[in-house]
Amino acid sequence: MKITISNLNKADKFIKLFQQIKSLTDCINIQLQPDKLYIQSIDSSRVSIFELYLPKEWFDEYDVTETTEMGVYTLFLNNVLQTRDSQESVILYNTHNSDKLGVTFISTNSSIQKEFVLPLFDLDCEIMTIPSMEYDVSFVVDGSLFSDNMKQLKMFGSDIMFQCNNDRIILCNNDHDKGNMSVSLPKVVLTDYVCSKPLQMSFSATKLSEICSFHRLNSNMLIYITDNNPLHIVIEIDPEYSNARIVFYVAPLVE
Repeated sequence: MKITISNLNKADKFIKLFQQIKSLTDCINIQLQPDKLYIQSIDSSRVSIFELYLPKEWFDEYDVTETTEMGVYTLFLNNVLQTRDSQESVILYNTHNSDKLGVTFISTNSSIQKEFVLPLFDLDCEIMTIPSMEYDVSFVVDGSLFSDNMKQLKMFGSDIMFQCNNDRIILCNNDHDKGNMSVSLPKVVLTDYVCSKPLQMSFSATKLSEICSFHRLNSNMLIYITDNNPLHIVIEIDPEYSNARIVFYVAPLVE
């Protein structure tokens, strides 16, 4: 197996991805399939599930002939990725039946080459099938705008309520000990806003704030909501590859 990311913009995004994934979970199972790199994991608080899809075309080189699974500690992997210079390409590799992951950083502007070896382990986890469904509410929102408001709302309570109607979404919390905050997002600041029926649901402020940190990968976030089901958030990683994305499912809070 050998994967190369020579495009520096893509290498930057790859580093940012795993920087943020470290905040969600201690370990991941990287599944290298012949047509894509895929990760599915439950966060450490067991409130959300995330999936990462990177098609083979997204990489500059993707030499994977059979499906391989690699259990990796996210802290160790992130420590390695943090040493990358902005002008360095990323190479991931291992030999057949190897229990190690090799990582190389190399630059065309320097003769210096960095080499790392990380231990792999067997992570016993079953891939869950998440069925597709119709959503009551769907919209696209500027990620920076949404992230800023999530951080502010978190200061006033542990839960964030979504109140959706035909012309706007109201985000609010009701922690009377800390005060109250509400944010009205009219239809005009949302893209492709569809609301087939009014609904009201609450989610963890901490979890939404963690997910919002991924907005640096793309200016927009796609959000889908339906009554009594997980919040569905999609962040496309590369506009040239619509199937290069990270997806989140956040369990609703039960009153």
